[in-house]
Amino acid sequence: MDLLERVGLDKEYYHRFPHQFSGGQRQRIGIARALALDPEIIVADEPVSALDVSVQAQIINLFKDLQDEFGFTYVFIAHDLSVVKYLSDRIAVMYLGEIVEICKKEELFSNPLHPYTQALISAIPIPNPRHKEERIILKGDIPSPVNPPKGCRFHNRCFKCMKICKKLQPKVKEINGHKVKCHLYMMKEGR
Repeated sequence: MDLLERVGLDKEYYHRFPHQFSGGQRQRIGIARALALDPEIIVADEPVSALDVSVQAQIINLFKDLQDEFGFTYVFIAHDLSVVKYLSDRIAVMYLGEIVEICKKEELFSNPLHPYTQALISAIPIPNPRHKEERIILKGDIPSPVNPPKGCRFHNRCFKCMKICKKLQPKVKEINGHKVKCHLYMMKEGR
């Protein structure tokens, strides 16, 4: 009963059946079930993507409040970078199942290094109709993760692709705690 209240549901909901709950209520029940295990880490895979925008905000704030109260860590998986930015301290950007960039959130949003990250950040809507920012539009088809392309997995959609990208898998380069997997930064070393 305590867990129901902590996630914002009334005790009377205890006797309801699953089909009697809305999507937001079901998400709160899922969160309560995770809390019942007294976790140190909670993995949340797209926890708000199927919810109405106003309900998304409630659930995101619930995640933040519970983290502040219990001190656990989230592995928060999402496509919406504005949600990720609000909840995260460090962000890993993945493409075809591979981390291409990882750093603190402030660094990622102020200085995205990988071309895929740059494209993702350029797609975040800015709530100002007068603000005109150039959006990076990726071209080409997304390759199969089962049979990724040779070289860099992103090369066939990359707007900064070089010959080496099509041949060699890039290595991770660390720049002041900011890790990126891209030939652009290896070339600066003279590799």
